Amino acid sequence: MHHISRLGLLASAAALWIALPKAAAAQDPVTWRLANGIEATIYPPEYVLERMTMRQGDELLLVIDDIFYGLVTDIDDPIIANKGDGRFHPVRLDAVSEALRAIRLEDAQLRVRIFVLPYPRREVMDSSARDDVIMLTPGVREVGVQQIHFTVSHEIGHSYQYRWMPDADVALWRRYSRLRGIEDPGVFHAGAVHKNRPHEIFAEDFRFLFAGAVANASGTIENEDLALPHALDGLEEFVRMLPEARRADLPLLTPTPNPFNPETEIRVQFAADPGPRSMALRIFDAQGRLVRRLWSGVSSTRDLRVRWNGKADAGVVAPSGVYFAQLDFAGTTSTAKLMLLE
Repeated sequence: MHHISRLGLLASAAALWIALPKAAAAQDPVTWRLANGIEATIYPPEYVLERMTMRQGDELLLVIDDIFYGLVTDIDDPIIANKGDGRFHPVRLDAVSEALRAIRLEDAQLRVRIFVLPYPRREVMDSSARDDVIMLTPGVREVGVQQIHFTVSHEIGHSYQYRWMPDADVALWRRYSRLRGIEDPGVFHAGAVHKNRPHEIFAEDFRFLFAGAVANASGTIENEDLALPHALDGLEEFVRMLPEARRADLPLLTPTPNPFNPETEIRVQFAADPGPRSMALRIFDAQGRLVRRLWSGVSSTRDLRVRWNGKADAGVVAPSGVYFAQLDFAGTTSTAKLMLLE
């Protein structure tokens, strides 16, 4: 296997476009900041193929955040049971952005990177999400708009859950399980059949409750044995208010000075003693690309201070522009916007 670690307004309102440099090629990533609180950087399949793959012998590997995935580049590979029309079809970028805009939330506070894959992954053939990374698998025929809306909103549901109801937050999961009626661990658990996995039930609840009409054309959820989520008292409000429930517990990141040149100090303030738990502070550019692994370890204080000298991992000075400091800690992600000046 090659996925191995190596080292608040309504969504129907207009989205804000973050302009790329004028010299950027058409296939470069684009970032959308939406009125529903979702900020999504979309990586087109051409960019993924040219910039995020490498050869290992005869195999093409996808590399995202130092994790390797084997890609199936030949439709005739035995692992592809349905050959479709004889080639792979990446999902349409316009349909992806339409699906994101259609999500009806007021303040999702969610930042994601969406990779539109040119080829399926060998180990994970379906689309998937983990933390802020969403990977959209191509079809063996052209993927319909309804399917794209369905898939995108479902995967956004996963990322929303990872950010605002991480597995480590036992209290929130207990409340959700009670509201949803999935408290029996003998039936509903991570190793159960797909429709009985709590993560999948949550993602389907999110899609049903907040996605647009196209994504919900069927009026159903995957698990036909469960009540539809809008029929359960308190469930929609619980899911909608998850960011508010978690916000007070998240570490606060404050860069000073900001804007800055040539360096800034990022102050991390924890709501309580962080305890002996590992964490990582990284810098990303406005397109969601990793720039610097700034710090990792365990903090012995509630007030951690880390300096960034404006340089990338390779030691070169990063160009002026917008960056994001991201702290991963105890199943949560906190971010702060930085402005590096010339």
